Amino acid sequence: MSQIRFSGMASGLDTEKIVKELMKAESAPLYKLQRTKQKQEWQQTAYREINTLLLDLRTKASDLRYESFYTNKKAVTSSSDAYVSVKSSGKPSFSSYTVSVNKLAEPATGASAVFKTSGGISSTSSTVGSDFSFSINSGVDGKEASFTVSSGDTVEKVISDINEKSGTTGVKASFFNNQIVFTSTSTGDASNFTIGNVSGSNNLGIGAIDTTVAASGVSKGKDLVEGEVIINGATLKISSNNFTYDNMQFSAKQLTAANSPVSISVTTDVDSMVSSIKEFIDKYNSVIDTINKKLTEDVYKSYQPLIDSERSDMTDDQISKWEDKAKSGILRRDSILSSAVSSMRSSFNTSVPGLTKYDNMSKIGITTKNYYEKGKLYVDEDKLREALTTNPDEVIQLLTKLPGSSATTPEQKFQQSGVFERLYSQINDSMKQITEKAGSSGSGSTADTSTIGLNLKKLDLDIDTWEDRLAKIENRYWKQYTAMETAISKFNSQGGWFANLMQ
Repeated sequence: MSQIRFSGMASGLDTEKIVKELMKAESAPLYKLQRTKQKQEWQQTAYREINTLLLDLRTKASDLRYESFYTNKKAVTSSSDAYVSVKSSGKPSFSSYTVSVNKLAEPATGASAVFKTSGGISSTSSTVGSDFSFSINSGVDGKEASFTVSSGDTVEKVISDINEKSGTTGVKASFFNNQIVFTSTSTGDASNFTIGNVSGSNNLGIGAIDTTVAASGVSKGKDLVEGEVIINGATLKISSNNFTYDNMQFSAKQLTAANSPVSISVTTDVDSMVSSIKEFIDKYNSVIDTINKKLTEDVYKSYQPLIDSERSDMTDDQISKWEDKAKSGILRRDSILSSAVSSMRSSFNTSVPGLTKYDNMSKIGITTKNYYEKGKLYVDEDKLREALTTNPDEVIQLLTKLPGSSATTPEQKFQQSGVFERLYSQINDSMKQITEKAGSSGSGSTADTSTIGLNLKKLDLDIDTWEDRLAKIENRYWKQYTAMETAISKFNSQGGWFANLMQ
């Protein structure tokens, strides 16, 4: 049952306003909790956004930390693409190949028959002008289906009836450019069919045919004819002119002349490697730039998270601008992010043991230029390309080397690993720390056991407790003021009664 409240009826006081002002003072601890919760939520979101960036960077580093990523990058060229073209699909075994095309493969084809329509048949909605019937025989197993067409049937209906029985006949029909086309659903000799028992004339042009007999508009089904190529002296049969051999995709286009084979050369695709490394460095620079900005963002102490009563007095634009200031510096000098940037920079700057000429990223043209750019990397393409060309094996070891069995501690594994192997591990560790601090975006409120997640749960409980406490305090104030109003009312009533007695 609601409590009856009297607001200044006897005293003339603005009780509503007085209680509201009193509750503002009483609500200070609640407001502090609400602002703290909002800051924690902003910090959680900011951490998770950084983790998303690190995940993308880790994915790119994962490719670059494997030796096969580089060794499989091969550029292949043909001395005559007009005869044989080729491209790499893996790691070829040889650096050169000779290819002769003795015979091109002829793919298996299916039987077909084309009938030209007449009498105004121009689309599938056109109608047949007279009654007629015919049958289709599969030709191989002798299965046959009969069809009866009535005057007024549409071309679409005739085609539909034929296609419904294709499981028996092995033949489907279609309409194209004022023609009825019968096509086998299989290839080779087994695809041949006959059309017979044609009764009555028709403007679809359908007549008796046997696809094994040469005739206008009729194509016989043919089996596959294998081709023949000679690669590095080995004679090979091919079922298609496009075929894969030794992790390369060949395309035989025409016969080569005697004693004039096509030469295929295989070289390391340095341009592709350089492009991949540059793409990663660009992403890396973007990520550390974002993190460094978060670490040095200005803090505006006078801009605190807004509570509901403050929001109600502001426009959306004012709220947005205020919150931009309030969020600024939410990760300033954060130890997890500072450690993440430091560890990534160390991955690039630390030399890899066991290598001679190219044991450091600076020696292959990847360097920093300015201390104040906080780890931004620059790529000297010419120097990188030269290193990959002159000594690709050592450069690949610099980037991908795995620690030896003697490395048992994280520090030893770091020292003995290649740059991208280190970087992948360091990013992974940083992501784990962030997840422990802020949880992952996929975790629900009940499943989130991160530091911030647990803090938010406690804050929710504290906020609920304070809201219950403030409701009781407000009720107490109203009881007091209601009692006062009641007493004043009684006093005024008694005063009036005494005044009447004195008259």
